[in-house]
Amino acid sequence: MRLRRLGGLAAFLLATACFEENKPVDTMPGMDGTASDSDGTGTGTGPGATVTGPVTDTDPPPTTTLPPTSTSLDDTATSSESTTTGEPIPIECGDGIPAPGELCFEDTTVLMANDLAYSARIGDVSGTPAADVVYLISDQVVVRVGDGSGNFGPAVFDASLMARRFELADFDDDDELDMAVVETSGLLQLLRGTGAGSFMSVDQAATDSDPEALAVDDLDGNGALDVAVGSGTSVYTALGDGAGSLAPGPSFSSIGAVMGAAVADFDQNGTADLVLSIDGGGWDGVALRRGVGDGSFQEQEATPGTMPDARGLATGDFDGDGVSDVAYVSETMDALGVLLGTGGGGFRSELVAPTGSGPLVLHADDLDGDGRSELVVGHQGEAMLRIFTMSPELGLTEGLKLSLATTVTALHSGEVNGDGVPDLVATSTSAQIITVVLSTP
Repeated sequence: MRLRRLGGLAAFLLATACFEENKPVDTMPGMDGTASDSDGTGTGTGPGATVTGPVTDTDPPPTTTLPPTSTSLDDTATSSESTTTGEPIPIECGDGIPAPGELCFEDTTVLMANDLAYSARIGDVSGTPAADVVYLISDQVVVRVGDGSGNFGPAVFDASLMARRFELADFDDDDELDMAVVETSGLLQLLRGTGAGSFMSVDQAATDSDPEALAVDDLDGNGALDVAVGSGTSVYTALGDGAGSLAPGPSFSSIGAVMGAAVADFDQNGTADLVLSIDGGGWDGVALRRGVGDGSFQEQEATPGTMPDARGLATGDFDGDGVSDVAYVSETMDALGVLLGTGGGGFRSELVAPTGSGPLVLHADDLDGDGRSELVVGHQGEAMLRIFTMSPELGLTEGLKLSLATTVTALHSGEVNGDGVPDLVATSTSAQIITVVLSTP
């Protein structure tokens, strides 16, 4: 079976009753391209492109009519439907040869968590040649060792903690992935990876309870990774020394509740800047904080992204011009907003495209090898992943829909089956499963 990028948009359906532990699931085309509504939750994704959102199960929000918006790169106002018209771009999924422009996802592997499953990440933590899946359940870290073909070994229960958000990165420069995890109590822990599929606590810092955002990047320019945590209307930083220790860094208050955080150098001055998705407080949408260079940030700046109920947030180069861009989703507007960077710290007019019901989760990665990051949206109100692309010809376009068995708590990507193309991992709290969606070039 082949899933084509613009024409057909074939989707696959997974039946929960048919799930078997760690077994690839056969896929089939969706009958009508839609998915049934169900409850869901949303949370974060990887360093420099962290995506976060609420983690409590709630009913899908009421649908709000999306106003006329621009989806073209020249800021010309167009109907969002016009971006999906025209002839499909010919691709050859299934020939085993990755090619720029191919969006090919067909095979899946379902991992039964048998508990509330929160954030999941792909990375080699076991020392094997293949990538593994690491995820959080209600009170522990779980590691599933990959075999390089999209299958994973039995669950290995590791560190005991209560958390919803974490990131994998090498904090101590030993070529092993470590874990920065912020517990629901607000305690930020740095867990050093042993390289054998386990972690041990090495340092910690205090933030605040019920954090909604977590981002990992070099915030102070010393070459070591740091951490930013958003909780309520506050942002806390913890600065790394490159040897596995964290020191409390500058903190500041935000106008409105921080729902997501991501890092990029938007003004190209060599200093990390911070973008936040903000909900309420008289400030909706995306706010910019320019980096000073010591881990602190300037005052909150407005951007063209002003949709209410902003949730998932991601950064990347979406249009291939070498300049960092930012994207976010609006839960009540059922929309994806993209802000293309100008390179001087500013952004062009907001591009908006409709999504499914109640989008909460957003992840960015180059999934088709064309040098531009695609945007993957997960929803609270539908069991669907939607992949959006950006091109000079079509602007912001929904390029592919992937039907899942349930709603999505978290998204991440990484190469697990040896074809050189990133695969997707989607976590579901409500169904207590982790679904690995494999690329099939």
